[in-house]
Amino acid sequence: MKTLSLTLFLALVCSFTFAQNRQVIDSLKHELAIAKHDTCRVLLMCKICSNYRDGNADSTLYYGNKALELANKINFLRGKFQAMRDVSYGYENSGNLPKALELSLKSIKIAENNFSKDQENRAANRLGNIYSVLGDYSKALIYFKRVILIFEETNQTSGYQYCTGFMNIGTQFEGLNQLDSAEYYFQKSLQALKKHKFEAPPQIYRHLGNVQFALGNMPLAFSYYQKSIQTKNIKNSPLLYSNTLNAISKYYQKVNNLDSSLYYANQALIQASLISSKNRYIIDAAMQLSKLYEAINTDKAFRYYKMAVETRESLYGKNSLEAIQTIADQEEEKQREIEANQIRYQNQLKQYALLAGLGVLLLIALFLYLNNKKEKKAKNQLQEKNQIIQNTLTNLKTTQAQLIQSEKLASLGELTAGIAHEIQNPLNFVNNFSEVNTELIDELEQEVNKGNYDEVKLL
Repeated sequence: MKTLSLTLFLALVCSFTFAQNRQVIDSLKHELAIAKHDTCRVLLMCKICSNYRDGNADSTLYYGNKALELANKINFLRGKFQAMRDVSYGYENSGNLPKALELSLKSIKIAENNFSKDQENRAANRLGNIYSVLGDYSKALIYFKRVILIFEETNQTSGYQYCTGFMNIGTQFEGLNQLDSAEYYFQKSLQALKKHKFEAPPQIYRHLGNVQFALGNMPLAFSYYQKSIQTKNIKNSPLLYSNTLNAISKYYQKVNNLDSSLYYANQALIQASLISSKNRYIIDAAMQLSKLYEAINTDKAFRYYKMAVETRESLYGKNSLEAIQTIADQEEEKQREIEANQIRYQNQLKQYALLAGLGVLLLIALFLYLNNKKEKKAKNQLQEKNQIIQNTLTNLKTTQAQLIQSEKLASLGELTAGIAHEIQNPLNFVNNFSEVNTELIDELEQEVNKGNYDEVKLL
């Protein structure tokens, strides 16, 4: 009953999803047919590419490459970036991982040099996905943590991509078999989604189910798988169907329900094949079927094993791995060169800063020297003026003393003149009196000589 319910739900969702997505694509194609400007045509083809990417790898590549070709022709940088990012999904889903990695590396360089942090974030997220597919979980972890960091630096912590960014980090820890860290980030992602009222994506429940499956908590694992199947967003990608269906198959295998396990493994293979004939989900489903048939039908077991091996060889064979390694080596070499240039640039900045500092110190020293010289000159001039003032003051004091002395002498002279004047009056009187007496004596002598003694007595 449980199996039948899930099957009916899956079929219903598939039919509804494809019909709805077809309407969107038809509408975009109509807009493309009447679009007059090349830039609009590029962006419309990118949207069509994006809508095809989880359902039809060939159409994804067709419209993505057309958009990229036109964007290069008209030198439309934004369209070039968008087309590279979108068409890389088509190459990934069709099994051309070297090309997917190459375009993603180019797109992040364009974003870093020309666009905002938002576009850089999208490119970093794309690279994280590709490295995760390649099984390089440590490198994928670097890019997914970079995504979270950019969101936090730009204060964009309430969006859907930020919330699911923690899930992407948890997925890498799951791949590294660090289950505690994986569950921590999955739960953190769920909490962030719930806080900002977003519906959780189906893969987060699948990942939580995988963690519980690895820990041996089978009932809890199955409940998470059921939540994944019942989530509305699962309708957007057959690959998500395939991955969850394959997980459910492994669950039924673990609880010894072979029929249900075979059924869900087959459904997983069907869903994976809807995208293209070569993708990692086909490998997972075919390997699961090979294991299940091993004990009951060796021919089918071998057939599915051969399918898985051939698909893996096509995706990750010697040539593909060499191409991927070459691209990775080139990227590492570029990164080392960038880091070396940054170090040289920083050293140059330090040298320039040192020279600038020395220049500033020299200017300060020169300023201080000139200022000191000016102060000494001003001080000397002040001392000279002070000396002149002091000399003038001394002269003034001397003059003042001389004036005072002169005034004193003048006063003494006036006093002496007054005294002399006062003395002169009695002297004049005495002189006058002497003259009178002299005259009287002369008269007496004359009268005596005349013998007029009576006159002398009267005198």
